[in-house]
Amino acid sequence: MVRISVKTLVYSISKMKQNRWIAFLHLLGLPKGLPFVLFCSLLGSLVIEAASVHVIALAFAANLAIYCFAQVYKHLSNAPEDTFSPSKADPNPLSYGLVSPHSARIALYLAMIISLVGAFLLSRINIVLTISSILLSLALFHPNFRISNRLMLGFNQHHFLYGGIFLLNSIVANQVHPSMT
Repeated sequence: MVRISVKTLVYSISKMKQNRWIAFLHLLGLPKGLPFVLFCSLLGSLVIEAASVHVIALAFAANLAIYCFAQVYKHLSNAPEDTFSPSKADPNPLSYGLVSPHSARIALYLAMIISLVGAFLLSRINIVLTISSILLSLALFHPNFRISNRLMLGFNQHHFLYGGIFLLNSIVANQVHPSMT
C-alpha cells in the first residue's frame, strides 16, 4: 500500500497549475512569438520621426492579439492531426490534453476582440489590416483549405505575411496619430 502525504499532494496540485499556465502560454505562442511581434511593432514606429508611446503600445497590443489569434487557431485546427503525430518543433497543448478546447476557443475569441478593439482605436486602415490578418489565419489553417501546407506559406514562428501586417499596423497607427508634443 502506497501512502501519499499531504505535502506531496499540495505540491503536485500547485505544480499542475503552473504547468497548465505554461501550456496556455504555449498555446498563445507567447514565449517564442513575443520578440517577433515586439520587433515588428517597434520597427514600424521607427519609420515615423515623432511617435507617441501610447500609440506604439496600443499597436503592439493589437499586433500581439493578432499573433495570439493565429497561434490559437492553428493549434485548434491542427489538434486532431497532432494527437496521432505530434510535432516536436511546435508542440500542441491541445493534443496533449493540457488545455481544453473550450479554453482555447475562449482565448481565440478574446484575442480577436482585443485585436479588433485595438484596431478601432487606432484607425480605419488598421481595421482593414486586422480583418485581413484574421482572414489570412482562417485561410492558412482552415481544415478545408490548408494553405499552410504549401511550401512558401508554411506557418512558422516568424511568418513573413504576419510580419508585414504588424509592420504596416505600426506604421499606419503612428502616421494617423502623430505625437502630442
